[in-house]
Amino acid sequence: MTYKERLNECLSAIKHGDETKYDDFVQLTYGPLINVARSYLYDKSNARSVVLDLYYKIYLYADKYDTSKEAEAYLWQIVKNKAYDYNKQQIKRRTVNIDDIQIFDNIDQYERVNARIDIERALNRVGATNKAIFLWTYEDGLTQEKIARMLGISKSAVCQRLNKTKQKLAKYLR
Repeated sequence: MTYKERLNECLSAIKHGDETKYDDFVQLTYGPLINVARSYLYDKSNARSVVLDLYYKIYLYADKYDTSKEAEAYLWQIVKNKAYDYNKQQIKRRTVNIDDIQIFDNIDQYERVNARIDIERALNRVGATNKAIFLWTYEDGLTQEKIARMLGISKSAVCQRLNKTKQKLAKYLR
């Protein structure tokens, strides 16, 4: 029996109330789903949470699963969407670490605090996603391809957002 057939069999059995197949399902899917989650997450440590959330939802809503869908694609899409949701949560909590921005190396502590406040205010005006793209690029050194994949948008969209953000920041920081 192929992987896909075993997966479809497990989900179908779970849907019809066979809870003994749930352990088989977890054993069968945990590694591949963790890998999918890691490939889309900014913070890889959230991969386990994403997959565990999926398992919980499957347990709660197994009776609603449409057995006509291919299970593998269905699960991968759910994990991908959950990873995007986790990335969005990360974006909302993100703050500027001014110590990582080298242009502020030669200023005193008072000016550093004021600069941090000014930058944080300016970044908060460009929107959460644009702020994250800017910080991921310039503070974390991520590539535009990686950022695009994490957000589920094209590389050109990341480039456009980054350029518009830089223009807005220049305007706000004058």
